[in-house]
Amino acid sequence: MIFDIVAKTTPAPLELELEYGEIIETMAHIDKEKYRRGCCHNSQHDLLLRIHQEPGKRQLGWLSQTSALYCEFFFNLLREVAPVTSQIKSPLGYKNIALTASKYIHANYTEDLNIDMVAQALNVTPRHLNRLFRDLFGAPFARTVNNIRMEYAKPYLLTTGESIERIAGRVGLPSGKVLTKLFKEREGISPAQYRALHQNKS
Repeated sequence: MIFDIVAKTTPAPLELELEYGEIIETMAHIDKEKYRRGCCHNSQHDLLLRIHQEPGKRQLGWLSQTSALYCEFFFNLLREVAPVTSQIKSPLGYKNIALTASKYIHANYTEDLNIDMVAQALNVTPRHLNRLFRDLFGAPFARTVNNIRMEYAKPYLLTTGESIERIAGRVGLPSGKVLTKLFKEREGISPAQYRALHQNKS
């Protein structure tokens, strides 16, 4: 059997990127010898037999099944010649979803965002998305969105003389009262006090 790893050109979920890096690193170590000779265990023999039989059956999904069998065969061989332990501790897919949602919020924070809209864009349920936000950011979706909006409001407070009401509208909040409430909850002071405090320092 001759194997080669083809460099990827398309982005992939974080855990696949990490796994790909580990495979490349392992292959680099064993590639120095170019060829390895080993025994064919019964389990490998059975896999090779299934790989040979699958295309002949032409059953539904035979292409995907054959690819999966080749993949299993490859990793069995790789584990035999390079018995290293992976450093990936757990699946990271949930983090990818939450981080992608966060990017979506940053790109659309001036719009009327709601969890149903973002969940639909990412093809997950609102409940699942909310749970991911709590796990990763320590706050539910709605609070995370408002926290992001408040952070975008701060530069307006410090670099412009615009009213609190107008700044609230710029960052997607319904009113200056809501912005003031958020500031008091997170900063302990109002937007006006925040502006005065930081402008005096500069």
